[in-house]
Amino acid sequence: MQLPITVFPYVIGYHGEVAIVDKKLKSRCHNKPYHTLIAEGQIKVAFCQAFFHGESALQEVTELFNKTANTQYNLEGMKRLLGVFEITQAKKIRYI
Repeated sequence: MQLPITVFPYVIGYHGEVAIVDKKLKSRCHNKPYHTLIAEGQIKVAFCQAFFHGESALQEVTELFNKTANTQYNLEGMKRLLGVFEITQAKKIRYI
């Protein structure tokens, strides 16, 4: 199963085919816009949320991050920086 937008941004790791989700992070960041998440330092969450909205959203998050952090990452650089290249698959979800 492809992880849904309600879970994917908050995955902190995997144990086999089980996605491990940080429920405190999810409760803190759920339904916040990209610019708010980036201002709060939740870059990976914002970037993962953008995956569900397409290439233009990913580019928007990259530009917001570059402006905030005074960097010059391109989209591929952001993917490498954050270790997020695609929406992952998992058979189960575990909240911790």
